[in-house]
Amino acid sequence: GMGRGGAQSVEQVDISGGATGGGSHVTHTYNSTKSVPYDECSGDEKHLRVFCGSYSSGEMMDIDASGLSGTEFSSGASGSLSFSGGSCTICAIAFDPLDTGFIIEDPNPAGSGCAAQCGQFQRIDESSHSINKSIATGDPDENPGYDYVKNWVFNPGYSTGVLQVLDFGTGNVFTTTSRVTGGDPDSAAVDVSTHVGETPDEFDLVQYLADLGTATMSGGKLTVTTGSTTLTSSDLSSLSPDSSQVDSVLHVIFYTGEFGTQTLGFGQLPTTMSGTTLSDWAFAFFPNTPDGAAFSSGVDPHQAATFNDPNNCPDCALAVNSGTNWLAVVDLNKLIHAPRSKSDSHTIDPTYDLIKNHVLAYYKL
Repeated sequence: GMGRGGAQSVEQVDISGGATGGGSHVTHTYNSTKSVPYDECSGDEKHLRVFCGSYSSGEMMDIDASGLSGTEFSSGASGSLSFSGGSCTICAIAFDPLDTGFIIEDPNPAGSGCAAQCGQFQRIDESSHSINKSIATGDPDENPGYDYVKNWVFNPGYSTGVLQVLDFGTGNVFTTTSRVTGGDPDSAAVDVSTHVGETPDEFDLVQYLADLGTATMSGGKLTVTTGSTTLTSSDLSSLSPDSSQVDSVLHVIFYTGEFGTQTLGFGQLPTTMSGTTLSDWAFAFFPNTPDGAAFSSGVDPHQAATFNDPNNCPDCALAVNSGTNWLAVVDLNKLIHAPRSKSDSHTIDPTYDLIKNHVLAYYKL
């Protein structure tokens, strides 16, 4: 992964303007004193703390956003996990509000006999920076999902295609007995309202859903109802929907591509438990950035997120370009209701200006 294109810092950006704003609003920069390029972050909104990890080392930064200070420390992670588009030491990070800690995905050097590669998920206490729980997996996903209500990591096996739930409340792991996905499940997320997990396959445009909320988890076995939807759109290429995140208020998947694709889109999830197919989806191309350049999607692991800000952007998504110099803020509600092409109901009308209609705004990094 590229992170900020090799920059050894983390930027704090004011995006309170949502999809109607844009421009240059970097309010603070946290520089690494250890020459570490930080690539991924997750935040504790209540305490205004942000933990960032690095694809290239086990170093982390604990940011106090209210005090505008950053403290670097070692997580102890070492080695790397490899995926089709790259490798990483700390491959993912998520805030665990039930335990006030941050869960990271990293290699498991003590593992052996793994189905694909030996990985683990470890929870780091927010205050002490110490690891207080580790759960091993034999086939970690490139971008696993996290259900912070259930305290579950949703881990589709990247090589084996099985589905796995790692319960950070009990420390137990539950795995399907056979492959569910068709190819490489390239990312994953969970709707924390319905507990429906989602994972799109890399290259083949198939979206898989798993009804985790009604699943049976016993004796290490995950028995779950699943379904799939083949995504179609004239704006799609094989890498277009590989990066996915979920808005659990709208029950919507936000899609972006990887490795230079220019596509963004959405998939409508079931609004209640027991649904396992998408009811609607549509895609469009990112407009050019304000400097006139084409928006080029980031690389692996993916650069996308969703967030809910009731005052400024109730249902929004984020995407960073491969040059890491532009941040796109997308209003998902407006994206869903954007007019469709007359010739393709799963393609947003190409004449519809996403910027002028405040579906999307660009912020300079």
